[in-house]
Amino acid sequence: MARIAIDNRLAYHRPAGIARYTCNLVRTLQGMALSDSFIEWRHYRQPKVQFKTPNWRSRILVSPVHHAWEQRMLQFEMLRFRADVVHFPDFISPFRSRQKSVITVHDLAFHHWPELVTEEARVHYGQLPYAVEHAAAIIVPCQFTCDDLLAQVPQAKGKTHVIPSGVDLTFLRHRPHDHDGSAVGPALPPQYLLHVGTLEPRKNIPALLKALRIVQQESGRANLHLVLAGARGWHDEGIYTLVRELGLEKVCVFPGYLSEAALRQTYSKALCLVHPALYEGFGFTLLESMACGTPVVASNAACLPEIAGNAALYANPAEEEEIAARILDLLQDEELRKAQIEKGRVRILKFRWEDSAAATLAVYRSVLA
Repeated sequence: MARIAIDNRLAYHRPAGIARYTCNLVRTLQGMALSDSFIEWRHYRQPKVQFKTPNWRSRILVSPVHHAWEQRMLQFEMLRFRADVVHFPDFISPFRSRQKSVITVHDLAFHHWPELVTEEARVHYGQLPYAVEHAAAIIVPCQFTCDDLLAQVPQAKGKTHVIPSGVDLTFLRHRPHDHDGSAVGPALPPQYLLHVGTLEPRKNIPALLKALRIVQQESGRANLHLVLAGARGWHDEGIYTLVRELGLEKVCVFPGYLSEAALRQTYSKALCLVHPALYEGFGFTLLESMACGTPVVASNAACLPEIAGNAALYANPAEEEEIAARILDLLQDEELRKAQIEKGRVRILKFRWEDSAAATLAVYRSVLA
């Protein structure tokens, strides 16, 4: 029986895309590989979980996440569990440990845009070359990130596996008519564009705000709102300043981080999702929006065209006029809107967590072999 550990401490530290990736992977792996033993590592402040499957258990670690002491502390804490392979979904493993490790590298934003991340993030993710060299296998969510990683860290050659993530079934099963109309999240305006993601520079929100102003003027919809759902991030002060400068205070809604139930409802009621990111490693929000029956306008940068395919309308993230034009296309052409919604429903079928988990399990076994 193989003993496999998965580090899920980040779900407490920062409940964003990587944490959701890990939680979905853990959820889907349950019921698979019943002949193996799994340990989910959790932060000591996370609530305890009782798994229904007997080959899964949860263990508490005290090593701090993204901290200068993490490398040394985690290296010694790992010795308590004697795992045959340990999966670190947040890029960095204890690279002085003798235990075999698998790491997931989601993107290299910290490398290409160092001025757009915190000092803590620069230090933590700057250890990537050492983690890559130490890792027995590396998982990336798309071919774009694979190519990017090999170009920047050649030591990844020969042990990198492209495994696309999935769309959460709770979004996949949801359609606008599925709920009874009862509100589970923030009060929403009658007509709004939607952005979902941490409020940070690489999400390119200033360009979205300028595009909103153009759309309002050209469509005559002065009351068209923009809902920016997501936790506050670093260097986000300029977003609020620009909102005031553009006179958009009354039409920009900042509900903060939303629960899955609230997020589903927010997706399904939006006119469209707009994702004008400068750089992205996967793009969960594109698939979630499509699953909820909401069309997508996306940046043509990084991996986003690879993920969304023909189910999104694309714009240059540096051109707010182009972003506005794609939004107007959806608002003014009902047939185009319906066609994009249908393309989205087809596209999401390519991204199943069952497939992702099975491929990840195959990577574990290749390391064990």
